[in-house]
Amino acid sequence: MGIRGLYTHLQPHSGAETFSASTPTAVAIDGPALVYHVYALTFSASARGSNAFDTAVPYTTLADAVVAFLDQLVECGLVVEKIYFDGALPAGKTPTRAARLDESLRKLAAYRNANQNLYTPASFRPGAAAAATTQTHTQQLPAPPFIVYAALTVLAAHAVYGARTHTVPGEADPFLAAAGVLVLTGDSDLLVFTPPPVGVLMFRDLCLPATGTGVATGRVFRPAAMAAALGHPLLNIAYEIVRDPTAPSLAIILARLGRVATRAKAGVGGDGVPAEFAAEYTLPAVPVDPNVRVVEPRISELLHQPRTADAGERCMYLPFLPEDPQRASAWTVCTELRAHAYSLLFPAATDVLEIHRRGPRIASSPIAATPLPSPAALDALVPHILTSILTATTSIESKTLAAIAATLGVGAGGRETARGERRRRKNWSWSHVHTFAQVCAGWYSLLLLREAMLATAAGGDVALVVPDVPDGQRFLEALEEPGKEARRVAAEVMAQAQVAEEVAEADAEAEEAAMVMKRGHDAEGDKDRTRSAKKKKRKKSAAGVEGVEVEVVVAGSRFAVLEVE
Repeated sequence: MGIRGLYTHLQPHSGAETFSASTPTAVAIDGPALVYHVYALTFSASARGSNAFDTAVPYTTLADAVVAFLDQLVECGLVVEKIYFDGALPAGKTPTRAARLDESLRKLAAYRNANQNLYTPASFRPGAAAAATTQTHTQQLPAPPFIVYAALTVLAAHAVYGARTHTVPGEADPFLAAAGVLVLTGDSDLLVFTPPPVGVLMFRDLCLPATGTGVATGRVFRPAAMAAALGHPLLNIAYEIVRDPTAPSLAIILARLGRVATRAKAGVGGDGVPAEFAAEYTLPAVPVDPNVRVVEPRISELLHQPRTADAGERCMYLPFLPEDPQRASAWTVCTELRAHAYSLLFPAATDVLEIHRRGPRIASSPIAATPLPSPAALDALVPHILTSILTATTSIESKTLAAIAATLGVGAGGRETARGERRRRKNWSWSHVHTFAQVCAGWYSLLLLREAMLATAAGGDVALVVPDVPDGQRFLEALEEPGKEARRVAAEVMAQAQVAEEVAEADAEAEEAAMVMKRGHDAEGDKDRTRSAKKKKRKKSAAGVEGVEVEVVVAGSRFAVLEVE
């Protein structure tokens, strides 16, 4: 994630280098940094739009662009040996991760407040002439939540890059530092590892040719040579920057480190770097297993958490979804699917903490690790997702439900179009944004369940098929025309929901009638027990004691009882 200020201080000490096919250079690539870099390039070159949802780069477009970027690297002599993706983040990254989630929510809330309507004029719709010109524009919202997974799945299946793509058992940085080749990344942390990597090239410093010249240039950090020239390990420089982020120049930092070194030689104090800080920048103790299946990074992190009963708290960081922040979280959808996944992974656990948006803040929510009541529910998971969204939404049209089914791969998702013809589509509204976020939540819950079943060999004979990552443009097109099969599935779900509602209403009415009847029986019993109060009159007993004479009925016989006041 980078040490703030480290790149700025050290960048003048990097050196310009040229890369070409005539002198190949092996590289190991930071997978997430690659994806976000290519997304930024693709976004900047994309057509302008009237809102942040129209300008989001489709997942398929991004995945194709990632492969094209790698191909261009190879053409310039940068031979891709490894592409590493995070499999889990260390606990020390939790504050940074929390800060990023808070910032994402702040951006979403601010955008929602500033854009009450998301109307898309005709001139901004995909394919319109006015949208043909491209321009650099700013991302007003965070990148779509599944760009890393979309690229990862395409790379893992690629004929060339598939064998070189890995999800590592931890953060990718240490494994990149240990790769023994030039590292291509966006993270300045790679400069600090001990022993250091051969070299580090930042994506921002790489210049690829616009034409097929086959020559690329970039500024490369050579950590060992830099440390020798500066007179101090880069680890010590990094810690001094962390300790005092306001240090105005590298010269001042080096002067401070010189004084620390002088005192250390005199036996006063140590080298100034705490062991906890240094431990974050050591090489991994285990190698990368090339036979491990690539997994979506957040799910991979869950799979790496201990499964023993005494393992403590389990956490699942759910992806940040672009949704309507003025409504309940989209993650209320398909909670039971995720709970089933947790029960497979952690059979001894009572619950798992899910971290996602709750109202106006990011918070944790405990989810009981409870298996599904019937395994048969796994046979129809897309209808299950539709039912969950239907239950979570106060009102939803049948056509919208059909569009959800089409987005999840049911049927063709709309009519066929002639070559060059642009399909009609609905425009984004906040209602559509939130419904699509619920679709994404349902899809991700299904993905999580599949990975849990594969990780625990609990799948049995159930072939759990997960559709492609939901695409927003396809959803809008399906809202216009979802297709016959999607309509049929939606109609069945609506009919089943109606039947379930009628059964629930009948059960409620029967329960209410039973309660009324019970109250009637109880009232009759009370009436029998209090019948003695019907006839009362003041009277003196033969002994002269004054009281109230009450007629009591016991087992059909009447008795007169004198109650003394």
